[in-house]
Amino acid sequence: AACWLSLILAKQCGVDEQVVDDAIERSRRFFQFYVGKGSIPYGDHAPYYFLHDNNGKNAQVAVAFDLLGDGSATRFFSRMSTAAHAEREFGHTGNYFSYLWGPLGVARAGSDAVAAHLKEQRWFYDLARRWDGGFVYQEAAGASDSYAQWDTTGAFLLTYALPLRKLQITGKRLDEANALRGSELASVIDDGRRFDAWHIHDGYMVMSEADLLRALGSWSPTVRYRAANALALNNAKVVPELIAMLARDDLNAKLGACQALECLGDRGAPAVDALIAQLSHKDPWLQIRAAYALADIGGSARNAVPTLLKLILAGTPGDPRETTRRYLGIAVFLSGFIDTGPRRGLLADSIDGVAPELLLPAIKQILVTDDGLARAQVASVYDKLAVDQLDALWPDILRSVEQGAPSGEMFADGIRLAGLRLLAQHHITEGMRACLEYAKHQNPWASENRMGEIMTSLVRYGAAAQDLLPELRALATACREEKDFPEDCKRKKTEAVEAAIRQIAAATEQPTLRSIGLDTSGTTPTQQRPRSN
Repeated sequence: AACWLSLILAKQCGVDEQVVDDAIERSRRFFQFYVGKGSIPYGDHAPYYFLHDNNGKNAQVAVAFDLLGDGSATRFFSRMSTAAHAEREFGHTGNYFSYLWGPLGVARAGSDAVAAHLKEQRWFYDLARRWDGGFVYQEAAGASDSYAQWDTTGAFLLTYALPLRKLQITGKRLDEANALRGSELASVIDDGRRFDAWHIHDGYMVMSEADLLRALGSWSPTVRYRAANALALNNAKVVPELIAMLARDDLNAKLGACQALECLGDRGAPAVDALIAQLSHKDPWLQIRAAYALADIGGSARNAVPTLLKLILAGTPGDPRETTRRYLGIAVFLSGFIDTGPRRGLLADSIDGVAPELLLPAIKQILVTDDGLARAQVASVYDKLAVDQLDALWPDILRSVEQGAPSGEMFADGIRLAGLRLLAQHHITEGMRACLEYAKHQNPWASENRMGEIMTSLVRYGAAAQDLLPELRALATACREEKDFPEDCKRKKTEAVEAAIRQIAAATEQPTLRSIGLDTSGTTPTQQRPRSN
């Protein structure tokens, strides 16, 4: 977000380059996706709907959208920032950026919003003030983080300079049409109450059931989530009320009902038909939230699978990132819990009864999305596919190994490692070269752990992999001499490769290999003879 903001400011300073304009527009589309959905995450991830701000990122984009004249986005993110007054101490690696950017984003909601927000924060600023007029970094209570002992005087001075409006980032051209005032401002401030950094998911449990149901219709995705989670934790018997909310012509209420049913899990089974009806709604985010609720309901919602697979295949017009397809794929294939998605995809445990003419094309589509997290979930069905189904998918599986996802890199290794394991299990010839190339060119981050998994797959080829021994020895040397990599991590990588070299060199088993190269019928992988000693 800071890079995007710098480009916007550069353009306002007179930089006139098409590459800058293109970057600004691509970033605008990316960040605008999160309007109405939640806080900006740390990467190309789902919205963080359990927080009103995420270490100042909502505040940064509020400033950026204001400079671009996008009132709708500015109002959403500035309101999220204003409601985050109790969350400022909370942040991944520390709260430095939360206090640097937070008030600047709140200022996009007007001077009354800044005053109300800082009134809730006054105690923190008083504790941070030093005897000499400067400010020292304050860690969150009981926390130890990356910014200990930092001088935060400059960051705090930006906050105190807001009334001057001398800089673009402090509101020189503030659009007063986005300002919060009166009862609306008081309501947004109240939306940020009942937050505890050590209990971020259960702060609403003290509220009455009636108040929680009303909160499900809030403008704030964070309020909706907290209310939904409290209803589930309190074991509230509210499914009939939630079904009624799904029938209302109120998008926020529909989203809140889906969130509550997702939190209720299998207790929401009576709402399956009402949720399936939301899959035909024109709003893609409602489709996604309904899909997540169905996934968490589980087995009794499996009749939604054909509709979900058809939606995955159809895609969404005007969605170049295929965002809807990615999230629907998570609802269908997810193999484990993630903070912003279901606990288990609808097909993660079984694909029985699912039409192959829907399933296989859907797998192909997810395997070429640009998001590593979405791709990784498809691996949950790999061990459930029949041989003829795998034969139809081998080129796609190999491609997903050879060509890593360009986004979601933190999770991009999941589908690549799963693909290598599957290729090795079936002794697909091309898997050997894929193992070696991935081992040589993988992202250094966490590669000391990944190398062992890659080598485990390669070793499964036994003596068939002996032709690769010279390259493996060169790889071991490269690992041993890798620059700018911790010594203990280099040692772990090197040992994994050297262990594989020993096992492959000593192997005598000659597995029958199969190639993805098409045979004369053009349908199935061809068999190869075992190589001779």
